[in-house]
Parts: sequence; C-alpha cells; structure tokens
Amino acid sequence: MLTADARARTALPGLPGLALSILQDLIRIDTSNPPGNELAAAQYLAARLTCEGLTCQIVEPAPGRGNLIARLPATTKPSAGPLLLIGHLDCAPFDPSEWAYRPLDASIADGAVWGRGAINCKGPLAVWSAILAQLARLDRPRHRDAVLVAGADAFGRWTHGMSWIRENMADCLAGDAALGEGGGWPLHAFGKTYYTYQCSEKGVVKARLAASGQVSAVPTRYNRSVAGGNPLFLLGRALGVVERLDLPLHVTPCFQAFVEALAAPQPLPASSHIRSLLSPLLAGEALSRVAADTVERSVLLALARNTVAPAAVTGSSRHSSTPAPVEIVLDCRMLPGQTVSSLCAELEAALEEGGLPVNAGDAGLSIEVLAEEIVPPSESPPDADIVALMGQAVSVHHPGSHLVPLMAPGPSSSRFTRMAGTPTYGFFPTLPEVDLSGGYGANERIPLASLKFAVDVLWDVMGGYVCGPAHVPLASA
Repeated sequence: MLTADARARTALPGLPGLALSILQDLIRIDTSNPPGNELAAAQYLAARLTCEGLTCQIVEPAPGRGNLIARLPATTKPSAGPLLLIGHLDCAPFDPSEWAYRPLDASIADGAVWGRGAINCKGPLAVWSAILAQLARLDRPRHRDAVLVAGADAFGRWTHGMSWIRENMADCLAGDAALGEGGGWPLHAFGKTYYTYQCSEKGVVKARLAASGQVSAVPTRYNRSVAGGNPLFLLGRALGVVERLDLPLHVTPCFQAFVEALAAPQPLPASSHIRSLLSPLLAGEALSRVAADTVERSVLLALARNTVAPAAVTGSSRHSSTPAPVEIVLDCRMLPGQTVSSLCAELEAALEEGGLPVNAGDAGLSIEVLAEEIVPPSESPPDADIVALMGQAVSVHHPGSHLVPLMAPGPSSSRFTRMAGTPTYGFFPTLPEVDLSGGYGANERIPLASLKFAVDVLWDVMGGYVCGPAHVPLASA
C-alpha cells in the first residue's frame, strides 16, 4: 500500500514531485525563529544542489545561523548579469496544539502539504531549487548565471541573514533581476483575474506626537494654574484626527502601472472608473465604484498614500505637579519617493486642519511631530524584461488572466537586492484557494495543485530568463 507521501508524489510526478520532496524535507527541519537554527536547512539544500552541479557556499555569521549561496553557472559566455532568487530559511514560531496536523511533519492531507514554512518561505525555496536542478540536467544553453540566496533571520531583523550578506558579500546580491517573496497571489476585479507581482514596498517610519504639560488630578477647567491645559486631552484629540486620516495622494510609478494594468482589459465604463483612481479630485468617488468593501478600499488607499497607525501611548503614568512629556507613538508606512520631512509636513498639516496647535513653542501647549526612519522604502521599475515573462507565463497557465504590479505595506528581503542595484520582484504564483495568512498563523499549508501551478509558471519565467529562446516547455523538458 502506498504511503501518504508516496501517493502525493504519484499525484505530482516529475518536476512538481521534486519540488514537493524538497519542500517536505525543509519543513521537517525546524527553523522557527527564534532561535532560527537555519544552518541545518542550508546544509540540506547545499547537499541536494551540489549533486545537481551547482556550486554552493554556506556562511555562518553566528553559530547555527546558516546562509546559502548556490550558483548555477551559464554554459555560454554570460551575455548578461545573473538572475537572483531571494528567500529565507527561517519561519514563524508555532504552537503545535493549534494545528490540525503537526507543523513539522509535512503531512499530505486534504490535497495539501501542511507545515510551518509551506508558504513562507520554504515553498518558494523548494520550487526554485527544483527548477534550478532541472535546468542543470538539461542539455540546453544557459546565457546567464542563476543564483539562489537562502538567508537566515528574516523573522528577526535580518541581522544574521540578508543584512549581513549585504554588508559583507554585496557582490552576491548584484544581478540583472531578482525574484523574491511577497507577490503572485490572484486578485479579482470586474470579472477579471489578475496575478500580482511586488515591485515596490513602503518604508517604516516611527513618528511621535509629543506634548508637554502638567498631568494633574484636578480637571483643567478648575485648575487654571495649568498653563495651556492637560496634554493628555490634546493628544486624545490628535488620536481622533489620526483615526480619520487620509493623507494626500501620491502617484508612484508602481501605482500608475497598477491602475493602467487593472484598467487595460476592462471595457467602458469600468476602465474609466479605475483610471480615476489617479486623480486626487476623483479618487474618492472612484474607490466606491472600484472596491467592493471597506477593506478593499483601505488597501487601494494605502497603495498611493503614506499611512499612519497608532502603536503606543507613553508618558507619565500618574499625576504630578512637574510638567512631563506625553507622546503618541505612530507606525508610519512611507511611499517610495517620500522623505521623513515630507511625511512630517503631511502629518502637521492634517493636525492643524483638525484644529490642533502644532509647533507653537512658548506660545502655549502644542503638539510637536518627531520622526525617524527605521527602514527606507524601495522600488523597482514595473516594466522590466522579467516582468514580461511573468505576464506571458500566467496567461499561458491561467488563460484570460493578467498581471498587475503591487506595493507591499512594509519591508521584505527584496530591499537588500534593490540596495545592491538589482531590480527585484516578489512573485510566487498561487491559486485562489491558498490561505496566505497561514504563513504566520496555525495550519499553514499549500495545496498540491497550487504547488504545481507555481512550478509551471516559474519554470517558464526562470528558464526563459536564463536560457532565452532555447528554453523548452516543461512538458518537453
């Protein structure tokens, strides 16, 4: 009798079966972070890929924190820079009691492989590794190198992973294009299916709304000795402004391309409504026509605006006769092309419009906006050669579908290759039934059909970029 794993491999023969085998092996290596312990996973992938003819290097910035750089060399004199494949070996922590199947067993059930990392990010690593192995086996010319960089510590601060590689081995991150995580999921609008690719991501800015004054047990209206009033009331009003905040529209290259790609296959009047998203005067009305609910509208709003969310309130925890600073800490996500200064100016203008005193100095109690950049935004051109291959591939394997660029709400490992000058695109194509939220929660899994779909699409993209016209369809490989 076939075991469950054997039945799954029978259902996914050939290259998809190889990807499944690698994925199951990776899931069974516990790299939940903390503590990470990615070295064992790096060693496993290095052993498999070395057998296929790739050259592999493992670097260990700290004990157990392994990073893999695996290179499939060109077979001709390279005519262009390499293709990079950027992923991470660590995954989110887990509580086994919350799972239907044990998170390190890589069980096959209900048509899916279950386990921590199945989507984020061992699924992409397994597919990329399987395709690299198959490309190495083929007697076909390869006109550029393909380099897999499997890093550590993405669920930390990349300290022992991509950040370390960027500081110490920057040449490994230089190429003509890179594929990473953060895109590939389907989007449905006006009866059409679009597949996303991440070409841009917001930066993270920590902002503080600070006000100083006496926090007193006596109500301000009775305590006239408190100059200007209690700062807590002022910051309470500021929170109300933040709750209703829509900062100005900024049409980035990514948002422009997103709107045009969304509108292109649509008939009138839908295409006109979609293109109205580019107009500051018409965007509000257009949102109500384009987005079905408030969640979708908020997502679209965030694609073209800096966003602000309260994160904490700090200051005196008890009343005192001594003036003490009180602050609201804001988690701000900043668009590419914006600066900390321009973001602060937008916040100050919104607070003033809400009737609040800003930067009044000695004139009385007021709010001061202070900010620091934690992670810069990053972006890549939305119309690179590899993007054209993505569009062709999804249209072949999902006829009638289209490709649209998207901006991530926060940083990923893509920013490190972008800082090295490599255009980087998040693209791991999945079918609609994939629960992408599982990458952080319980019961993370990827359907076998979706794993095969990812292999089919990425075979065309990776092979077409590395081999050019000599690339062959998967069925002929």
